[in-house]
Amino acid sequence: MVTRRRFISAFCIAGSTALVAGCSSSGTDSNPESDDGETTSDQDENTESTQDTDPESDQDESTEGLDGFDIINTDFRYNFSGGISTTIAVDNQTDKGEGPDSINIRMDAYVGDEVVDSDDTWEDTEGTFSSQNVTIDFELQLENISETAEQSIDDLTEVQILGKRSGSGYSLMESYSGESLRDRVDN
Repeated sequence: MVTRRRFISAFCIAGSTALVAGCSSSGTDSNPESDDGETTSDQDENTESTQDTDPESDQDESTEGLDGFDIINTDFRYNFSGGISTTIAVDNQTDKGEGPDSINIRMDAYVGDEVVDSDDTWEDTEGTFSSQNVTIDFELQLENISETAEQSIDDLTEVQILGKRSGSGYSLMESYSGESLRDRVDN
């Protein structure tokens, strides 16, 4: 009887620790360029793996893109209880004469044909007079994809990154198969 109580006690402590670790990964970013209405997430220090790669080398299919904006880097991180965190660096190639604009980047995770999790955020942008482009970082979090949730990273069949300008529809910017995503996170 004592061993069963010790087992239950240890199980409850481990479960509580996983719950607290999972809850601590959400919050707001203290980025001074952020607007009050956009969603951002803090990066959890206990990520299991990180991978920075050139998106053009690992893309599974061609993409149509978003006029004036190109993804130059996508960084996926996977945490046991926190889900998939992503930093997407978008290069703004619009001219200053086009005026201010808002763009939205969305990430959808699929199991088969069903979207099982999604996150998006808006950023205000403005073109540049110089020949040097402006890079905007988008922080997205798929919290429903973790070992403690209904779907894990092993269940994913595809992840799509979509973008849109204010007043327009979404365009596919990048797409990764589940296997490609797992390779990027594992290496």
